[in-house]
Amino acid sequence: MRPLWPRTTRSCATSAPLGRTPPSARGASRPLWQAITSGGITYQDQPWHADCFVCVTCSKKLAGQRFTAVEDQYYCVDCYKNFVAKKCAGCKNPITGFGKGSSVVAYEGQSWHDYCFHCKKCSVNLANKRFVFHQEQVYCPDCAKKL
Repeated sequence: MRPLWPRTTRSCATSAPLGRTPPSARGASRPLWQAITSGGITYQDQPWHADCFVCVTCSKKLAGQRFTAVEDQYYCVDCYKNFVAKKCAGCKNPITGFGKGSSVVAYEGQSWHDYCFHCKKCSVNLANKRFVFHQEQVYCPDCAKKL
């Protein structure tokens, strides 16, 4: 079946048959395959209406904003921090990869900001250093000998 608009007109990625359902297509009020006649944006070579490219959680428009994609789902920074990001085993805050703390230490299914990965006893930072993991705690080799 041919679309009713000219071939040079793009349609929004929310209606493209990509084998996935973009966030804004779920419960969308506009009919699918609506042409983008003005104000469209492109993300990863896919066209979007500015009103369709929104956070999957809060529906905030993402065009011109910082956002992240996880498994073809798009999140504003706040929703990513609150609902998706792993929490640091040290400070319990989200590990976002944005700004300070973009380096992460991961071990035994836990993750830490690099600046939170320190010896439980003497507090020396252990990022990129040898450490001992004992009873869910991280120790430098010297402090681990005294356990």
